Amino acid sequence: MYFGKDPASEAFGAQRFEVDDGPRMVLEGGQFKAHSQYFDPEKDRVSATNIARIVGGRSEAIVREDYR
Repeated sequence: MYFGKDPASEAFGAQRFEVDDGPRMVLEGGQFKAHSQYFDPEKDRVSATNIARIVGGRSEAIVREDYR
């Protein structure tokens, strides 16, 4: 594969957590705006909550997602 292992696959080795589907990715001004919404609780509460739990040392409280 050109980009390497899929980061959502078990072979990659990461722990997946639930995120909101969010908006469709649209190129605006040379940037894909959808990726920055993971950190904005008003636009993606699910992602922001899980990230806050990880940063706060409470990874046992995150809502996990199955591998693809």
